[in-house]
Amino acid sequence: MTFPERLVVYGGRTVNLVLGDNSTFNCPKGIYVSPDAGCAGTLNIYSQSMGSNMGTLNCGAVDKDAAIGGNRTTHNGNINIFGGNIIADGG
Repeated sequence: MTFPERLVVYGGRTVNLVLGDNSTFNCPKGIYVSPDAGCAGTLNIYSQSMGSNMGTLNCGAVDKDAAIGGNRTTHNGNINIFGGNIIADGG
């Protein structure tokens, strides 16, 4: 699956991303996790299973933004990786 736009996790929100076995989730413009003062966004990344079948998150970046995290002019919120094959290229 490919999401063509930059994903945004807004302040005060939590996103739990579970990477299914043998799946790939492509975010060519990356994932922004907002650092809103006092109420940061949180991205939790999980894998359905570990080993050779675990899913993949493939993130790119544009305009000097982080592949997973902040934008070129801001920091990032909370990012927790509990599993999966994570590819973050650029930034």
